[in-house]
Amino acid sequence: MLTKTEQKILFELDKNARLSGSQIAKKLKYSPEAVNYNIRNLEKKGIITDYITVTDFSKLGLTHYKFNLKFNNLNEKIRKEVVDFLKTKKSVKWIADCEGNFDLMFSVRCKTCSDFEKLKYDLFYNFDKYLNKKTIAIISEAVTYTREYILHSDEQTNFEKNEFILYSGSEQINLTKEELKILDSIGSNCRKSIPQLSKELNITPRIIRYTIQKLEKNKIISGYKLAIDYQKINYYFFKLFINLRSASQERINSFKQYCKQHPNFTYWVKIIGSWDMEHEIEVENMQEFYKIIKDIRNKYSDIIQTMDSIMVTNEHKIIHAN
Repeated sequence: MLTKTEQKILFELDKNARLSGSQIAKKLKYSPEAVNYNIRNLEKKGIITDYITVTDFSKLGLTHYKFNLKFNNLNEKIRKEVVDFLKTKKSVKWIADCEGNFDLMFSVRCKTCSDFEKLKYDLFYNFDKYLNKKTIAIISEAVTYTREYILHSDEQTNFEKNEFILYSGSEQINLTKEELKILDSIGSNCRKSIPQLSKELNITPRIIRYTIQKLEKNKIISGYKLAIDYQKINYYFFKLFINLRSASQERINSFKQYCKQHPNFTYWVKIIGSWDMEHEIEVENMQEFYKIIKDIRNKYSDIIQTMDSIMVTNEHKIIHAN
């Protein structure tokens, strides 16, 4: 169970994970020592698992593919074999176990179709014998939201829910090798300080500071947020797979606004594939989950043809940068 102090600190970090302890302390009127102690404690308890740099990967010239796999007679040996294989691939950015219509999900970002085909060939050549069903989709729009539910109180209505763009469909912006080097380093931990980055990369602090500001200004970096172990705060993570019917842009925009304002929605994703949308929600219990599903059906039954869900039970890898 999170304390009120932990909730407030987590919420601030989920809005901007690059904030220093002193900056958070000033906002919350705590001492910097208390903030830093709580952050270290949240890391030690495994609640904070990573500090994520969120990038608009369309501006990096990348295409994002989503794989969902269902196995024949899955056992832990096969699961580990597939997960270990995927972890070795730099283009694989997210891997998760799940329960429902699929057993394993993962995301891939590639610059070219040939890169994607190479990975797909290697995967299916090695593991197709285990598979019962597979789906592949391409992201056409994606944003992630701050976890407003963390505050667990009416206080959350006083805060703005941030939106970080993951895929806008924008044209590629070419980066120098130095800019990519800095982005790659900050992508592994967005809380690295300017002096830390300078020492690690052997680049002057002035250049690093300028480069990060430039990446933010060009909205290549769209924000910084947390990766958390939702199970350690007693939350459940679901994906919603939605097919639309005769949906006007006005109604789609209304649904998007609904998701943005809802405290439990963390991702809005439109895809090209077996369904039209693949959103993410994190809930405290099954009752809350079914309440959200019922509310969506009541408000958007005119545009939603089908809506299925999957529970994500474990995340093996998550990278939001390049």
